[in-house]
Amino acid sequence: TWYDQSGNGNDAVQQVSGSQPKIVDAGTLVVDGNSNPTLEFDSVDILTFTSFAMDADGFSVFSFCDSDNDGGSFNELVGNSVGTVRLAPYRQLNAERATVRLNGEGNVFLNAGNIQANDKVSLHTFIMDGTNTKWYVDGNLRGTADSSVAIDTNFDEIGKGRIGVISEMILYKDIDQSANRAAIEANINNQYDSY
Repeated sequence: TWYDQSGNGNDAVQQVSGSQPKIVDAGTLVVDGNSNPTLEFDSVDILTFTSFAMDADGFSVFSFCDSDNDGGSFNELVGNSVGTVRLAPYRQLNAERATVRLNGEGNVFLNAGNIQANDKVSLHTFIMDGTNTKWYVDGNLRGTADSSVAIDTNFDEIGKGRIGVISEMILYKDIDQSANRAAIEANINNQYDSY
C-alpha cells in the first residue's frame, strides 16, 4: 500500500506480490539517484486506486521520478486501466519526451529537445488548464499539448509499463495549479534536491 497523505484515504494498492514495486531489494532500501527512498518499478508492477475524474476544469500532477525507458514510450506515471488515458515521461531515441493521452484521442508527444542522463531523477509536472497540458521538468517548461478533449478523464493506476522509480506523486483533481506551481515545485525540491 502506498498511503494517500491527503486524508481522503485513496491509497494506491497491489495485492499480487509479483506485481508490487520494490521498496527493498535483497535487504537493501531502494533509493533514487539522490539517495532518497523510492519505489522501483520493473515494467510489470502496477498500483491501483479508486478511480476519480479529472474534468475539463483542469488537473495537476507533480511527481519526482525518472524517465529512463530508452527505446519505449509506455513509462506511465499515472493513467487508467482501460488504456485510454496516460501521462508518461520517457526517453526514446536518446531524446527526452512525454506522452499525454487523454480520452483515447491518441498520443501527443512532447519532445524536450534536451537529453537527460539515463539515471537522472527529476521533478516532472503536468498541468492541464482546460485547453492545454503543459509539461515541466525541474521547473522548466518542456512542451505544451492541446488537451481540450480532456473531459471526465479518469485516473486509477500508477506505473503501468514503467521501468524506473517514482519517489513521490501529488495529484490535484479538477484544479489547475498553474498559479501555485512554482511554490509546490520548490517545496518538493526542498525534499529531493533535484535542481
